[in-house]
Amino acid sequence: MQELWAPIGGYEGLYEVSDQGRVRSLERKAKSKPGSWRTVPAKLLTPQRGGKNTSNHAIVHVRLSKEGVIKQHCVHHLVAAAFIGPRPEGLLVLHGDGGRHDNSAANLYYGDYSRNNGVDRWRDGTASVGENNACSKLTEAQVLEIRASDKTQLELAKEYGVSQATVSAAALGATWPHLPGARPSKLPRRKSTPSSSRPPQQKSED
Repeated sequence: MQELWAPIGGYEGLYEVSDQGRVRSLERKAKSKPGSWRTVPAKLLTPQRGGKNTSNHAIVHVRLSKEGVIKQHCVHHLVAAAFIGPRPEGLLVLHGDGGRHDNSAANLYYGDYSRNNGVDRWRDGTASVGENNACSKLTEAQVLEIRASDKTQLELAKEYGVSQATVSAAALGATWPHLPGARPSKLPRRKSTPSSSRPPQQKSED
């Protein structure tokens, strides 16, 4: 299939974007010194991952220059604007089944925040759950071990270096709900010890 190229809005005559997610600069004249001009050849731009506007390193961007001003643009935004059309107010540029590494026009669509933070994140493996959550104190393997263990909460907490509350939440499924083996009731907090029995008191007769 032939790769299609279109001008980038606001950078006509300077840059183009393709329906396959590539960006190139066009050949142009640039001033090298007063009264002198040089030809700047066309070239493909190398996208960079992450950036100041996103913490997701699957998202790539390019830096475009015009009249001495350099701006960063996400590649999937450029592709969508050129080949899908103007973005409706309140919607985002989202990736399809090809995942976030595929910035081709066929893999992009406009959708809302709930779609971006729900189905798409689970599909792409970027949902902030389990080990993807920066606040996670346990690994998936440790949670499964806790749920299969006969040890007490205190013993497991000491073994994994976490609090008793963390162990309890993992065992019950209050956290890590996507993993199997959650227990319907709490692990024992501590080993039970037989209660001391006192002999029944005899009633004294008057």
